[in-house]
Amino acid sequence: MFFTKKQTDGKSFRNACTQTDLVDMHSHILPCVDDGSESVERSLEMLECSYEQGVRNIVATPHFYPDATNPSDFLNRRGKAAETLASAVFEQKDMGKNFPTVYLGAEVAYFDGISRSSSMSELCVLGTNLLLVEMPFERWSDSHIRELFSLKAKGFRPVVAHYDRYCAYQEKGLLDRLLEGGVEIQLNAEAFLRFGTKRQAISMVSMGTVGFLGSDCHNMTTRMPNLASAVAVIDKALGCACVEDLMEYSASELESADAIV
Repeated sequence: MFFTKKQTDGKSFRNACTQTDLVDMHSHILPCVDDGSESVERSLEMLECSYEQGVRNIVATPHFYPDATNPSDFLNRRGKAAETLASAVFEQKDMGKNFPTVYLGAEVAYFDGISRSSSMSELCVLGTNLLLVEMPFERWSDSHIRELFSLKAKGFRPVVAHYDRYCAYQEKGLLDRLLEGGVEIQLNAEAFLRFGTKRQAISMVSMGTVGFLGSDCHNMTTRMPNLASAVAVIDKALGCACVEDLMEYSASELESADAIV
C-alpha cells in the first residue's frame, strides 16, 4: 500500500474531510474481556464517541496473551462479550442512536512459534486473514522477523500493532525489510499527537508505509477514542486526499470481514 501526498484547497479537517469515513483498526471496546472497557455502558460510550468523530468502521481487538490463557477460553470470553455488546447496540439503535460497524479480531501478543500455532486463523479479523500482532518491546531478532514472514508465507496478513511504540528499539532499515516481506503496519493515533513521535509518524504516512490507524482506546478517561485528532494532524501536514487514500485502503481490507453489529 503506497499513498502519495496530494494537494487540497487548504481547508481545515472539519471542512475538507468531514465526508471521509474513518476506520479504527485497533480498539479495546469489548466489555469486561481485557484491560479495556469495564462495562457494556462504557463500551457504548466509546462507540458513540467514535461515531461522533467520524469513525464508521471499528475493529474490536482484545488482548490475547498466550501465557495467560488458552485460545479456547479466550475465544469463548470474546464471543460472549461480543454478543452482549451487539445486543446492547441493537437496542440503542432502535432508540435512534448511531454507532460504527463493529468487527471482531484480537491483538495477539507475539510468542515463539506463533507461525506454527493452529489457533491463528481464529484470531484474525473475522472473515479476513488480517492478524494484528503485538511485538515485544525490545530490539527484534532475526527469529522475530522470520516468524512474521512465516505467517505471511502461510497465508496470513500480519499487521504489526502500534509500530510507533517500537521504533526506538529497532535497527535502521527494519521497516523496509518488513514491508518487502509483506508485513503491514498500524500506527496509533497518539503517535501523531506527541511531540517526540509526530514527525516520524507523518513521514511514515507520506512514504506510504502505513496501512492502518487505530485509536487503541481502552476507556473514556486516560485512553479514550481519539482517531479524529490524529487524522486532523495528517490532513494539515499531507492533505485531505492523503487521509482519504489511507481510509479507503483500510476500508477495502475489511470488505470481506464479518460485522458483529
